[in-house]
Amino acid sequence: MSTITRMPLFLRFNLGADMKELFMGTARTPRGCDATLNLGLFAQGQPLDLTNVATLKLEICDGGLPTSARLVSKTINAGSLTPVITKEQFGAGATAHAIQVLTADEMNPDLGGAPEKRYTLILTGHTAAATKIFYGSGDFVIFEDGNSDNANPPPAITQPTYMTTAQVQAVIAALPLGLALNAAVTTLTGGAANALDRVSTAALPLPTIQWILIGDTLQGWLLYNDAVTAADGKFTVQPVDYNVGTNPRLWKRVL
Repeated sequence: MSTITRMPLFLRFNLGADMKELFMGTARTPRGCDATLNLGLFAQGQPLDLTNVATLKLEICDGGLPTSARLVSKTINAGSLTPVITKEQFGAGATAHAIQVLTADEMNPDLGGAPEKRYTLILTGHTAAATKIFYGSGDFVIFEDGNSDNANPPPAITQPTYMTTAQVQAVIAALPLGLALNAAVTTLTGGAANALDRVSTAALPLPTIQWILIGDTLQGWLLYNDAVTAADGKFTVQPVDYNVGTNPRLWKRVL
């Protein structure tokens, strides 16, 4: 199972009338994979003191509105927070203000066949006095890489998607009687070894279809009983072993 162990979620914001938060790059994770989010909060480049924060709430929603459906909603209690860290510590991966694991099942939404889908990550804090602090929001992308446990990747194409001439001939040769191409027949009449009328018919089941190539044209001929019709050699062919009493069979072109 793939695991994202260090996602670039530096949150920067200004505390004041002009509150603004910028992500250092859009957070991305493959669909159906565990993701460990490391949250580092900094105000104007300086580490933020979370000593008075009782909980952090991390939400990933399908849209950026307060009413948007939540894909994930996590509460991080004060006991799991590191109140004070430096930017250097966070950047080196030594620690974070908060760490939140998102499971493979939580990161497995239906992408609707799209290669990726963009969500909104919202981070808020709550003090012991129930004061809510909005730290900011930003893009969070879940993409399909076809490699995760819960993903549904298309089958890998490791072989040619076409058959060679030898493979085609082998498939044709394996077809049941009446379906295979009779490559020995290249003409209709004349009684020669390559003529349709030379094909022995007495032992063939009815109905039988012979597929033959005349030049570059594929033709289908149906063998049936007919003691009345006169063969024309174009659309009706009389076999050499035709007998009006014991073997009244004709070939009729059906393709």
